[in-house]
Amino acid sequence: MMSDDLSGRTLGRYQVLERLGRGGMAEVYRAYQPSLDRYVAIKVIYPHLASDPALLERFGREARAVAALHHPNIVQVHDFDVQSGSAFMAMEFISGPTLKAAIQSLHRRGMLLPLPVVGQIVGQIADALGYAHEQRVVHRDVKPANVLIRRRGSADAPLGDAELDALLLGVGPTSVVLTDFGVARIIKDSVEHTAAGTILGSPAYMSPEQGRGERADARSDIYSLGIVLYELLTGQVPFDADTPFAIVIKHSTAALPPPRSLRPDLPAPVEQVLLKALAKDPAGRFTDAAAFGAALREATGALAATSSLSLAPAPAPAAQGVSRETRVIEMTEMRPTPTPEPAAAVRPAPAIKERTKKPPRPRSCLRTTLIALGALAAIAVITVGAFVAGGALVFRGLGQAGALVVPTEMSVQATQAAAEGAAFPVGPRPPRSPTATADPGDPVAVALSGGRAACAGPGCPGGSASGALEIYNRALAETPDSAELLAARAQLYVWWDVYTYADQARADVAAALSIDDDTAVAYLARGGIAWATADGDAARAAIMDDFDRAIELDPDLTDAYLERARFLFSAPDFYDEIAPSRDQAITDAGEVIARAPDNAAALRLRAAAYEAASRFDEAMADTNAALAIDPGDVESLLQRAALNRYHYGQPDAAIADFTTVITIDGNSRDARAGRGALLIASGNYEVALDDAHALIAIDPADASGYIFRGFVLLAMDRAPEAQRDFEDALTLGPDEIGARYGRGLALLAQDQAEEAIPDLEAAVQGQDDLYDIYEVFSDNRPSAGVSLARAYMAAGRMGDAGPALDAAVEASPDWYLPYLVRARYRRAAGDLAGARVDLRSAAASAASAAERAEVEREQARQP
Repeated sequence: MMSDDLSGRTLGRYQVLERLGRGGMAEVYRAYQPSLDRYVAIKVIYPHLASDPALLERFGREARAVAALHHPNIVQVHDFDVQSGSAFMAMEFISGPTLKAAIQSLHRRGMLLPLPVVGQIVGQIADALGYAHEQRVVHRDVKPANVLIRRRGSADAPLGDAELDALLLGVGPTSVVLTDFGVARIIKDSVEHTAAGTILGSPAYMSPEQGRGERADARSDIYSLGIVLYELLTGQVPFDADTPFAIVIKHSTAALPPPRSLRPDLPAPVEQVLLKALAKDPAGRFTDAAAFGAALREATGALAATSSLSLAPAPAPAAQGVSRETRVIEMTEMRPTPTPEPAAAVRPAPAIKERTKKPPRPRSCLRTTLIALGALAAIAVITVGAFVAGGALVFRGLGQAGALVVPTEMSVQATQAAAEGAAFPVGPRPPRSPTATADPGDPVAVALSGGRAACAGPGCPGGSASGALEIYNRALAETPDSAELLAARAQLYVWWDVYTYADQARADVAAALSIDDDTAVAYLARGGIAWATADGDAARAAIMDDFDRAIELDPDLTDAYLERARFLFSAPDFYDEIAPSRDQAITDAGEVIARAPDNAAALRLRAAAYEAASRFDEAMADTNAALAIDPGDVESLLQRAALNRYHYGQPDAAIADFTTVITIDGNSRDARAGRGALLIASGNYEVALDDAHALIAIDPADASGYIFRGFVLLAMDRAPEAQRDFEDALTLGPDEIGARYGRGLALLAQDQAEEAIPDLEAAVQGQDDLYDIYEVFSDNRPSAGVSLARAYMAAGRMGDAGPALDAAVEASPDWYLPYLVRARYRRAAGDLAGARVDLRSAAASAASAAERAEVEREQARQP
C-alpha cells in the first residue's frame, strides 16, 4: 500500500527533500521550489490510488477548488500535477506542530490550555471553515491532526515542552492553519468503488450523519470542530470504545458526557456553546461555522482579563472517559494489528466493485450524481455495501430489465403473491433444517452456538461482534485444534472488517483446513477474503470454487448460498439476455428464503435479480414480502418505488413510497431525487422545488443539487434564479455539462442569445451526458440541438441555425419540436413551401393536445 520514499527525487518543479509523514491515503514531503526560492509541502497520493483515472480527475477538480481558497487560516494550495505516475498537490509549507501533537503533549503532562487560548485556536479554525463553506467547500475530516500551529523562527530548532507551551500561549490571529481540504472526499469517492462501507475519516471526530454514511455538509464540520473543542476543554474526546465502529455508533446514540462533569470549573456560557455545536441533529447546531466561532470567542473573551496565560492542571479523567484516540485505528489506513481487535465496520461486500459489467440499461432513480437527481440512470447496478451506522448490508440499486418473460401461469401466481405481500416461490422448497441445539456437554458446540447467537451475519446486526470474538477466543484457548472454531472466527473477521483483518482471517482458515480440509465454513471464509482482496478472472474462479465447495460439504449452510448469490451479481453475464449467473443467484437466494422466509436481505437480493430478468411481478412479490417483515425497510421502499415508476407506470404509488422514505430519512437523496422527478413529470413544480432545496441542503458542496434545482426553476420561468444555480454548480464542478446546458438555456430565456451560444454548443458536443436531464425535463428528447438553433436564430446567425435544425430533425424524426422550429426558420428565410412541409410533419408528430395547439398557432401565422 505504501509507496517508495521519494526523498531526493524531483517532482515537476519541486526537489523532494524529506518525508514528513504518511497516512492511509497519502504521504507528505518537504520540498524546495527553486524558481520561487521557497519550501513547499508536497502531498503525494499513494500509487495504488493514483492509478485510478477517475480518482485523478476528481483529485484535480478538488485541487482546483481548494486552491481557490485564500484565507490566513487555511493552508494555501499552490499546484497540482501528475509526474511519472505520482499525483501530488503542492502546498504552503507550515513550520510547526499539529494540534494533535500539542494535545498529546498536554495530555501526557496532565495539562490544559487557558480558556482564552482555546477560544483563539478553535475560533480561527471556525473562521477557516466559515470562509470555506461560503465557497461551497466542505472539509469532512476536521480533527487535530489536520490543524497546524504556525511556528516562527528556525524550523529546525528543537521544539520541547517549554517551546511548545510558549508557542501555544502566544497564538496570534494567523497562527492556526487548517489543512487537508477535500482530500478525504476524493479518496472516499474512489474507495467506495472498491470498499463500500469502509469508514473514512476519524471516528473520534466524526459527526453522527457521517457515521450513518450520509453526505457531510457544513454542519458536519461544525460537529467535528465541536469534538476538538471538547477535547481541548476537558482533555479527552467524549466518546471512546474498543473499536472504531463502536465509537461511530456512540456519536449517533450515546448521550454526550456533560463537559462540566469532567471539568467543574468550566463556565456555563462556554459549555452552552459546546453543547450547541455537538447537537446530534444537524438542525440543532450553529447555522454556520462563523457563528460558532463568534459565540465561542464571546464566551471565552471575557475571561482573558482574569485568566493567567499559563497552563492549568487538567482534571482527573473520568473512569469511562480516558481518551484512547491515539490508539484508535483510523480506517483509512487499514492497518493490521499484532493482537486482533477487529474494527466493527461491516464487511462491505466487495464483489460489486467497479468490476461489475454494466450493459445498456433503463434509467433509475437511485444514482447519486446529479443526474441521479432526475432520472437516475443505473437500475442495472446493485451495490451491496455496508450501511455503517446500522451495521446491516444495504442492497443498493435494482436489476436491469432483460429479455426474459414470465410464463403466463407463473405471472398469475406472482401477481397474486405481490398483492398478498408474499415471497414468490420458484420450484420446490427444500425442507427447513431443524434448529440445532448445542450439546451442553460439547464445549465446541456450545461456543459455536453462542458465537452464532452473538454474530449471525455481516455487521452482526442486533448482536455483539466483540462478544462473539470473546466466545471463540475463550473456546480456542481450551480447544486450539478445533477446525470448526477456527473457521467460525475467520468468518467473524470477514463479516466484521475483512479489509483490516484479512491476515488474521487467512491464518485461521489455513489452520482450520490443515486440521480438517472438509470444514465447510473455512471455504466460505476463504472465498469471502479473496472476494474482498483479489481481482481478475482467475481469482473469480477460485472464489466460486470456494463457495461451491462450502455448499458441497454442507448443503444446509445458508450463509454460503447467500454469499454466492451476492457474488454472482458481479458476474460478466449477469445482465445478459440469457444469464446462467443470474439464474443461479435467484436459485441461491431462494434456498436462503426457503430456510429463513424472514430473511429480508435474501428477498431484496432475489427481487433485484428478478428485475434484471424482467420478471417484474416476482420482483414486486419479494419486495412486498420484505416490507411485510419491516414496513420501514428503506431499501425495499426505494426498490418498490422504482418498480412502480419504471415498470408498472404507477407514479402515484412510487411517489407514496418515496415520501415514506423521506419521512423516515429526510436526507435520502435517492428518495428526494426520485420524487422530485415524478413531481416534475406531473407538473407539480412547487413541491419538486422543495425536494431540490433539500438535495442542496443535504450536500451544499455537490454540484448536482444546484443543477437539478436550476432546471426546476427554468420550468417555473424563473430564469435569473436558475442561472445563479448553474453558476454555483460550475464553481463546484467546472466540467459539469448539465450546468453549461442549463446556463445556456437561462441566458437564452433572458434574451441573451449571443452569450448563451458557447454553453449550448458545449451541451450539444457533450450530449451523451445529458440524457438523464432529458428524461426528466424534456420527455427523453435530445433538446440541446433545438435550443442551440433557437439561439443562433435569435442572434441572427441564420447560416448556423439551418444545419443545427437539420441535425435536430435527423436525431428526433418523430418529435414535433424540431420540425416546428425549422418551419419558423424556413419562413424567416422565405422558404414558405418548406415551412409548410415542416408544419405538416410537426402536426403529425404532436403527441398531446398542448403540442397540437402550439402547431396550430404556428400554422395560423403562416402566410
